[in-house]
Amino acid sequence: MSGPDPSVSAHVAAVEKRLQDRPFEPEQAEAVVSTVRGDGALDADYETFQSSAAGRASGLPDDGVKIYWDRKAEGPPYLLLGTEVVAANSNVTSSIFDIRFVDQNFGGYGSELRSDVRIGYLTQVGTEYYRPLGSSGFFLQPRIQLLREPVYIWDDQKRVSERFLQRAGGGFDVGVTVNRNLQASLEYQASTIRWKLISGMNSSPTPHLSGRMESAAVHFVYTTRTAAIASPHGTQIDFTAGHLFDTSASADAPFVKLNARQSFTFARTNLISLSTEVNTYFRNTVADPLRFTLGGPLRLYASSVDEYRGTDTELVRAIYLRRIASLPTGIGQGVYLTGGYEQGNVWSPEHPAIFSQDGFGGVLLSTPVGAITLGGAIGDDDHRKIFFTFGKLF
Repeated sequence: MSGPDPSVSAHVAAVEKRLQDRPFEPEQAEAVVSTVRGDGALDADYETFQSSAAGRASGLPDDGVKIYWDRKAEGPPYLLLGTEVVAANSNVTSSIFDIRFVDQNFGGYGSELRSDVRIGYLTQVGTEYYRPLGSSGFFLQPRIQLLREPVYIWDDQKRVSERFLQRAGGGFDVGVTVNRNLQASLEYQASTIRWKLISGMNSSPTPHLSGRMESAAVHFVYTTRTAAIASPHGTQIDFTAGHLFDTSASADAPFVKLNARQSFTFARTNLISLSTEVNTYFRNTVADPLRFTLGGPLRLYASSVDEYRGTDTELVRAIYLRRIASLPTGIGQGVYLTGGYEQGNVWSPEHPAIFSQDGFGGVLLSTPVGAITLGGAIGDDDHRKIFFTFGKLF
């Protein structure tokens, strides 16, 4: 084992033990080196040698392995830039510029410091630090965040008011990474909230709010997807169950959030993605700024962004993509024709349940800077949209 940092070398040596007291096999050695390179922060390679003088003298095959590692010359730390644009007719266009600072192995092997700044349509500043607790798989992840954004209230796709939302606070996660596919954690979060009317009618069930909120939850993530956009196959399940408490203008309430997606490919160029999203406070009266929303790209395309607000929402999607062109290596996955169906339900204490559905179609480009989509959607109640989206890098 050889490298410039003894503490990192100790962790790499723990990985290297997979080869100890076993016959040398190139596939196993390469797998160990790939694990060392895995998070993208380190370069690694290996060489073989004959561990005994007798073996060297007799010309026996090599029976020892030495791994060399070093930090990548180009980083970390890294500074990443990105853009997110959502535009549709009869709607509010949002443009957001993203800046992310990432420092891997900061303070110890396997740790990561991540800071984000988002400016434009909204302002968001946040920092989180992922810290493994030894080699057990357990981790601690504290975080802080400030969010300031406009919120538009809609009535039948007509904007009736604009509100201001600010959330400032932080929390921490304590959990375990079981393997590359599964992670489980306990989460705590506390924030202060400001919610006020800027213009238009005072149609919100929470006219004004300046107070606090707290929540505690368990969170499970399981994924076998191979790409963030247009994954050719794989399953993803993101499940959170918790309790909201000591929150201004709200009753204490349990909540559940579930996102599930399954994708698969047939005949090489055809991809189908089936997904569902369920969010619920179990019909408890919760302050308006904490409620769930539907509307906008991949959340009922034919509706305005966040047009529907409620304490309980449900959404199902079926998406078909056909690759019509491949992009050069490093430029992207490809160009797809896409179409799909969405159906959503929203419930709130003040209004009858809302059922909405639509069909959409367009063109999608999967690139290193994110997905670029252009298309249109037609829904019930004469909801129609032509849309363009772009983003994002991370």
